[in-house]
Amino acid sequence: MSLFSGVLAISSAKRMFLYIEEYGLSIRRVSTIFGIIVILTSLFLLLTKCIFTNLKLLKAIGISLTLLITIFSFVNLDKTVTSYNVKRYMSQELVADIKYLHELTYTSVPDVLELYEFATETADELYEAKTINEMRRFFAKKQQEFDDRDLFAYTLDNIVVQRAFDRLSMKD
Repeated sequence: MSLFSGVLAISSAKRMFLYIEEYGLSIRRVSTIFGIIVILTSLFLLLTKCIFTNLKLLKAIGISLTLLITIFSFVNLDKTVTSYNVKRYMSQELVADIKYLHELTYTSVPDVLELYEFATETADELYEAKTINEMRRFFAKKQQEFDDRDLFAYTLDNIVVQRAFDRLSMKD
């Protein structure tokens, strides 16, 4: 049963990577891949337990799942997704989806600023004025979110984001 479940999980992972290749990365896709990794880790340990019945793997399963979840909780998903997608946008593998970027937090601003600089340099060739104006609206919205954050929202990312906003204001 564990082996067949593993085959299904691997098949799901392959399909998810095809979605990522075609449409880009999203927070849901990252979370889905993480879920598949958790399932495959558990299934591997359960399959090992089935083969080697004398092994006591309950603690190993608990520790590995706790470790995976802890590591995942430290990942800045918005920044990871934006960084990956902006690189794909700039290499022209994907069409820029600025509407999706609006759903992310202000920690995505430094990467979108790179895309904005790239878009303004190649405005006639690749990016039309509508896309560039949409990015400007994105920056205005994220600047408002950044200014309105509460005391507990201060992180090390804030320094990088503030530098990106400063760089943007110098360009305008």
